[in-house]
Amino acid sequence: MDFRIDVDFNEEDFNKAIMKAAESGVRDVANEMNRDFAEMAGRLKGRPLDEIKAELVRYYRDRDGEISDPELTDYAEILQEGETSPSNMAG
Repeated sequence: MDFRIDVDFNEEDFNKAIMKAAESGVRDVANEMNRDFAEMAGRLKGRPLDEIKAELVRYYRDRDGEISDPELTDYAEILQEGETSPSNMAG
């Protein structure tokens, strides 16, 4: 018995599908971070920078992420002021 399957592969459509899936994932992560940072800003507003930095280190570590020391300081200062979104933290 001989089976034959014809596959019509369109690389452009494939790449579009991959990009759409990736963009959706990025949006989901950004939305989650916005919620998390809004919560942290409310909770950490006015707190000492060292306390906020420790919270940020835990946040990134728990998500297998990394944050540079300059970013850590910048983000902590912004959260200390009560800013609510990581988009406000972009340099």
